[in-house]
This record gives sequence, structure tokens and C-alpha cells, in this order.
Amino acid sequence: MFPRRPPSAAVALSAFVQSALLRSSILLVVSLVSVASAQDLKIEFAKVLRQSTFKSESHSIWGGSLVKGDDGWYHLFYSRWPKHLGWAWVTDSEVAHAVSDSPFGPFQFKDVALPRRGREFWDGWCTHNPTVHRFGDKYYLYYMGNTGDGMVTGTPGKEKLNWNHRNNQRIGVAVADSPNGPWVRSDKPLLDVSRDEAAIDSLMTSNPSVCQRPDGGFLMVYKAVGKEYPMPNGGPVVHGVATSDHPTGPFKKHDRPIFTFQGERFPAEDPYIWHQNGKYRAIVKRIKHEGKQRVFSLVHYDSVDGFDWKPAKHHEISERIVQWEDGTVEQFEHLERPQVYLENGVPIALLCAADTRDANRVRHSFNIQIPLRVSLMPAAADEPAANDAAAGFPYVLPKQKPDRPLSEAMRRNYDAYPAPRPEDNELYTRFKYTPLKGLDDHGGDGTVSRRDPSKVIFENGKYYVWYTKRNTPTPPQGPDGFTDTIPSSDWDLADIWYATSEDGFSWDEQGVAVARPEKPLLGWRSVSTPDILVWKGKYYLYYQGFSEASGTRGDDCPVAVSYADSPDGPWTAHHQVVLPNGAAGQWDQYSVHDPYPLVYRGKIYLYYKSDFDGDPNLVRMQGLAIADDPLGPFKKHPLNPVINSGHETTLFPFRNGIAAFVIRDGLEHSTIQYAPDGVHFKIASIVSLMPNAGGPFIPDAFTDTQNGRGITWGLSHFTNVSTWDKNHAILARFDCDLSLDVNDPEMKRTGDYHKPDVFFEQRLSSKQKARIEDENKTLMKP
Repeated sequence: MFPRRPPSAAVALSAFVQSALLRSSILLVVSLVSVASAQDLKIEFAKVLRQSTFKSESHSIWGGSLVKGDDGWYHLFYSRWPKHLGWAWVTDSEVAHAVSDSPFGPFQFKDVALPRRGREFWDGWCTHNPTVHRFGDKYYLYYMGNTGDGMVTGTPGKEKLNWNHRNNQRIGVAVADSPNGPWVRSDKPLLDVSRDEAAIDSLMTSNPSVCQRPDGGFLMVYKAVGKEYPMPNGGPVVHGVATSDHPTGPFKKHDRPIFTFQGERFPAEDPYIWHQNGKYRAIVKRIKHEGKQRVFSLVHYDSVDGFDWKPAKHHEISERIVQWEDGTVEQFEHLERPQVYLENGVPIALLCAADTRDANRVRHSFNIQIPLRVSLMPAAADEPAANDAAAGFPYVLPKQKPDRPLSEAMRRNYDAYPAPRPEDNELYTRFKYTPLKGLDDHGGDGTVSRRDPSKVIFENGKYYVWYTKRNTPTPPQGPDGFTDTIPSSDWDLADIWYATSEDGFSWDEQGVAVARPEKPLLGWRSVSTPDILVWKGKYYLYYQGFSEASGTRGDDCPVAVSYADSPDGPWTAHHQVVLPNGAAGQWDQYSVHDPYPLVYRGKIYLYYKSDFDGDPNLVRMQGLAIADDPLGPFKKHPLNPVINSGHETTLFPFRNGIAAFVIRDGLEHSTIQYAPDGVHFKIASIVSLMPNAGGPFIPDAFTDTQNGRGITWGLSHFTNVSTWDKNHAILARFDCDLSLDVNDPEMKRTGDYHKPDVFFEQRLSSKQKARIEDENKTLMKP
């Protein structure tokens, strides 16, 4: 037993606790009396006592979860590890136990609840991030445990994670009849990783939060890391839900992750969940990405069923700021691992991990106990209840999905797109076009054509672009009229040229970059549709290599590559196919077009298009091939096609995934799509006047960015610039706002208005006119 503090201090603290409990209770009761059906909690911090911090001279302290015992003491379970090891939580943390006669401290160390017990155990080397509960007559201490090589990889002020231990994290539970122990641990994790390699938790499980459900069962929310991204990090980092009939399991996992944000790999952490006033509640650490910085805050979510979580109406709680009892305000570098302490069902305290850094960047961490003001807020008099269908949908479009019955269209408005309004959707834009200066097309007579621009890059103080250029005696003559000098199509008998610019509007043509090789080398008939890759200081041009005239047997043109030490060349042809057509019977057996490389997840992602089927019309879809080396071998993705529509390929890194233009062809044409993993694309916006064969300027195309910033301009082509007997293409500039760093309201407007002539150009064919005439005659018959 520990000696109690002097009676005067004990009385003062008792009054403080009663005041906190009474304050929250009064706020809840008054609100309930006002509007019995209201469900919105408002959570605020009250002033913090200076003594409400638990620190150690010898140990780093992280987190802390509180339970009250039958002995009248408040028992704090927390993580700690020796300070001299640095930020070594992943290898050397242990769950320790401290006590106080107040939830607001001061606390005194008592013992180690879950000590190291041997590398042979799943949790034998490290126990961390505890959360404690009393269910019935027993106490349950949930925690993360791991084992591994035991190597401390950092030093004070220089943090370095041991990935062996990090990826061995699993969830466990220890059980005791008293918070003083002894705690009985299991030889197996309570919640292990999933065997399915594609599962959200195939790499690790951690940071459990558990509460009892109204039906008597148990709900767990936990941190999950999968293997979609390169090791050792893995990812994304999300949260899963599991349920059980008993606090010691078995827990059944549910597939859908929660607290997710489109395009973010690690959006949230450390939820603490509880059930109050008809809803599940959660305080969550939100992780926002602003440029290269991560910004943390504590936010509030709620859920009716524990599976579908939404930002609460009063969402924001704290930007890591507390106010001390003397009025001083302090913002910590971290304020996380929130653990709510409830008395009589009322949240009165929030225990968090906090830290500061000294001049040597050494972290000094501790637990802080924050009094809470929790109000159950009534709906405003002029605001109908959110779940009252009869009240009608609100006049002001809610920024978050409202908690009310919705039509399929309104559910889609909130669930299918990054934002419910176009102006808030970072992947929605208008497109504007500007003619280029400096590139002559020989009077538009069809003998000179430029098309299929590559991505634009910036090197040597100027912009570079590569493109298909045809310079022939006549315009294209079709598959029955070509010769060795007369083209069959606009991209026949072409070479790859390049141009430079200082402003992106006026361009200086520099000459041929890659010429057609001698027959019978790959591409002897034509080389076209180039795109650029910059990889480890070298430059690579991928392009289609024709060994026969286009149109004689489709467009059979496997992907070739040339490389150089400078964007100005000279270029050396590889003279080998780097991406072949598919095998007989496969979707890409006859064509692999529009190679488009990006650097993603440490590898070269080469997207491409293929034309197939042809009954009655060709179907165009897009595939992906991946390689570790620019010259291959490229392995086609087993889920190809990864985009079910589109014509030419245009993609760019966006947030932690890949965005794509899907133009002209297919069920999902005229859309911009997004895949957080570069594979599973979904529609992010519907747009109009999209660039044909867009080659955007993408500053981070080859940086293997984890936070792609998007695009604002590029080059494209127009192919219908004259009559068919003078068939040729020209290059043009497009501008847009698909950037996280630009906010151009003009580009976010909807509605493109055209003169009637634009519509009247879409004429009926003779066959259509004849059909209509026959229908009219049939109707006119007596």
C-alpha cells in the first residue's frame, strides 16, 4: 500500500474529480432534457493541473490506460523503456503499472505488469500500447506484443526503427482478478495477422481498442498493416474491426477498413472507442499531409453499428494544445494514444502520450491526464434532425455524408468521389487549350504531322518533349495505297522527334531523337508514340516499333526502347522487344500501344493500351507491366486490364497512388480515375474536353514520391484539323487544375458551352437518315 498525500491535497483533488464528473454529467443531463433524441457529443478539453503529468527520469513513458479497482485506487497501465536506448519502443517497451488516488494523478510507479519473457514467445521481447478494461469480475489488459532480433537500431535524438520487431507486432490480452495482478498471458496472439496476402492485416496487427456492445458482445478496432506496398514498410496503414462474444475471443474480423481517406496511406492512428447514448464513439489521432510535413490532431468519430464510422458533427477536438490551470497554453509535438476514462458511464478524463524535444532533438515523453467537458448537443432550432427523413434533405449541401436515409444517387455522391462538390474534388477539372508557336505543319497539306507527345520534363533550364513526327511526300493513303515512301496511316513512316521550350507555349524543334532503323530491325517501318523515363541519371524513350505498315494486320507493334545519357541524345536503340504482345487468345495478343512509364514503389510501372475483340467494334482497355530495370524484363500484371476504358495512356502520381485520364472509348470514358495502389482504379470525377494523348508536365513522375502533387499543364494532339484527304495532327497545350498545390476556381467550374455549329457537326449518316425516313413512312400508312 502507498501512503496517501496530505489530507488537504487529497480533499482538493477529490473536489477536482467531483467537479469534472459533475460538469460532464450536468452538460449531458441538460442536453438530454432539451432534446431527448439528440446524438451529437461535443468533446472539449478543460484546464489541466500541473501535477497531471506522469514522468520518469530513467524511462521514456508512452500512452496510458486507466481503470479503478475495488481497492479504491486508480491503476494506470502504460508503456516504458530506458531513456538511454533512444526511441526504442519497438524493441524494449514493457507495460508497467502505476497508481494514484485520483484519475488526475500524481501517479507512482508500482510494478511491471507485462515484463519481457523470452524471445521464443510471440510477445516475449516487447509489450506496448496497453488498454485496460473491467468486464464483469475480471480485468482485461489488451496490448501489442512482438519478438525478434532484439537489436536497438537508434540512439537518443536519432530515431531508427527496427523493422524486424515492427513487423512482428501482434495483439494479445492478459487477464487478472485484480488490477494488481498477477496477469495471465496467452502463448498465442488474441488477433494474429491474416493468411491472405491481400488482406489489410497480412503484415501486422497492433494497437487494439475494445468496448462492450449493447448486446453484450465485444467490439475491437485495431491497427492493421498489409503487404500492398514495398517491404519492409508494407502498407497501407489502416484500421480494422473485429467482434467477439467474449473479451478473450475468438474475434471475427470484418474486411472493410475504417477511418480511411482516399489517396492517403496512413491517415489515422490510435482510436479509443466506447459506447454512449446510443452510438459508438471514438477519439482518433488524425494524420494530415501538408507538403512533406505530417500534421497531427485529435478528432471525434461516431458510428451507429461500430462498422461504419463517420466524422462526428463536432469533429475537431484539439490540435495538440492544452491549457494549464494557470492559463498558460502549450502545443506539444505529439499528443496521441488517447485513452478515455469513464466514471458512471461519463467520460471525465483523456489520458494521452505527449512529448517535447530538447536542443539535441532527443524526445522526452510522458503521460498527461486531461479533464474533459463532454456535452450531448441538441440540434439547432432551425436545423432538422440529421436522421429525420421527413424533414427533407438540407438546403446547404453537407460536406460530410449526412446520417439520414439517402437515395442511391446521394450515397454515390458521398461514397464514390473524393468530395461531394466538384470545386472540392482535387481530381476534377476543366481543360483549356492554347495553340503552340514554333511548329510548322507545311500549310496543313497533310505531309507533316506531329502527334502523341510524351510527358514533358524540365532539364538544363528548359522543357523537353518527344513526339511522333511524319514528314512524307503525301498524306496517308490507307492500307491499300501505301508504298515504301507513301504512308498508310498518320503514324506510318514516322520518326521520334523532340522540341524544347522555355515557357511551354513557344517550342523550338531540335530534330530527330530516334530514327527508324534499317530493315529488318524492330521499328524499321515506323517508330511512334514515345514516352520518357528518367532512371538513375539516364534517359529512356519507350515507343511502338512497327515492322509492317499500320492497317495491314491491325497495329502490330511491340514496345521498343532507346536510351541516352542526356535528353539531347545521342540515343542508342536497344533493338529488342521490351514489352511483347500477349499470347494467343489473350486480350493484348495483337497490340501493345502507348507505353507510359512512371517510377512507383521503387519499380518501373509501364502502363499501356491494347485494342481487342472487334465484334462489332474494337474494345480498348489499359494494362500494366512492372520491372526493376528499364530494359526489363517487364512482368504484366495478373489483373490486366487494370483500366476498362480509354484510348491513349495518360497517368500521374497523386497522393500515394496513381491517377489516370480515361478518354474517348469504353463505358467509363471521359473520367479521371484513381488507384491508391496503381492497380485498382475507380472513377474520381467525370470531365469533358479531355486531352487526346495527353503528355503532362509531372515534376515528380520519376521521384518515387509517396505524396504525388498532381499536374497543371501538358501537351496533347488534335487529329481532325483538316479534311480526310489532308489527314494530319498538330500538337497543342492544355491547362488544368489537378494539383494539390494550386487552387484555380475557374478550372473547377462545371458546364462547357459551345456554339450550335459544334453540335451540328455531329451529323446523321445517310444510313441513319434512311432509317428515320422509313420509320416516318410506316407511321404515315393508313
